[in-house]
Amino acid sequence: MARPHVANDDPDQRWGTTVLDPASVEAECDTGSTTAPDPRTEWWAAPGEEVEDVVLKGGILERPLLPLNVFMSVMGVGPPSYHPESKTYRMRWLSPSGVATLTAAAAVIVLTVVAALGLVWHLLAGGEDQDSRPVRSLKTIGVLIVGGYQVNALVQVLNTALAASRHAQLLTAWTSLAAQHHINPTQGLRLKCLVNVAFMTAFIAAMLTSASLGRPRFVAHVLEGLAERLYLVPRYMLDDSSSSTAKAAHVCVCCVALHHFAINKSYLFAFTTHCHLLQAALKAWNTHLNRALDSECRT
Repeated sequence: MARPHVANDDPDQRWGTTVLDPASVEAECDTGSTTAPDPRTEWWAAPGEEVEDVVLKGGILERPLLPLNVFMSVMGVGPPSYHPESKTYRMRWLSPSGVATLTAAAAVIVLTVVAALGLVWHLLAGGEDQDSRPVRSLKTIGVLIVGGYQVNALVQVLNTALAASRHAQLLTAWTSLAAQHHINPTQGLRLKCLVNVAFMTAFIAAMLTSASLGRPRFVAHVLEGLAERLYLVPRYMLDDSSSSTAKAAHVCVCCVALHHFAINKSYLFAFTTHCHLLQAALKAWNTHLNRALDSECRT
């Protein structure tokens, strides 16, 4: 077996090489470094990032996702919650969020059945429509749009109820990834969630205000079409659009339509949230890899 050769301290290599004993080389390699690493200059810390902020201990997604989680819980599609003891996410069906999810699922199922019956009734009745052609077009467009949102909302609430465990596993995987690999994929996530929730809240408030005032007029026409053709509201209750009965019907139908719309938007926001996590995680991983390669080259 050949013995290891190492160069001596002579930079010009005028004196050749020095043969060392293998046992002494192995003993020297086994000796650990006594120099304590600087916690602010670890190779995996991103630029301008302290180690204390990167070494994350579970629940990393709780604070950034709080605005979106609250909004989704109010809409009845609440996400799983974090359990510090097991460091995993679980869906608690007896919690307020879980009860709201089950209630919303039942309500959407009932409303979908009612909408299907109302649409069939309207098509089979075939009565003469006294509205003008533009008004009939507005009502038809509203039925098509809101009907599509209602079907999507039905799929989403069923997915929430039946596939909650897979969502919990995904959130748990993100938490484990951040803790094990010292990356923080939540940079800018809280602001993104706040902007999304603020947009939806403002839109819901504006639409409810418009429905209660009956202005602009095309909104009232769309709501009348939904009430007549999907939700079996008698026509005589909607004839006088300025009456309190008609306005109450408009507001109720608007609440139902907005609820279905908000459910769809909630899942769209959740999807973009995971895209943000993936992008941020890849960016942090690339930064850590570059730092590791640079550190290796310097040594």
